[in-house]
Amino acid sequence: MSIFKRFQLWKIHKHRTETFSDGVFAIIVPLLVLEIKIPHPQDHESSEELLGALAAIAPKIISWIASFFFISVMWVRHHNLFRMADKID
Repeated sequence: MSIFKRFQLWKIHKHRTETFSDGVFAIIVPLLVLEIKIPHPQDHESSEELLGALAAIAPKIISWIASFFFISVMWVRHHNLFRMADKID
């Protein structure tokens, strides 16, 4: 059997590729959260100091929410693309 004939018979099931890409998406989301550091106020009784510390990291939390939404949309679109594919070669 020629080498070109062997490549025509060789198929990758799309479920394996889809599972691998799901794993990549599952790793990306926790990596985004690692950038958010928990504030440690000096006075544990002061709610104003805690609110001030949370307000300081608010831009990171908002950017995490936006990134999570963007990655979730891309993940759903990726699954829809794989649903349309018959095979991967």
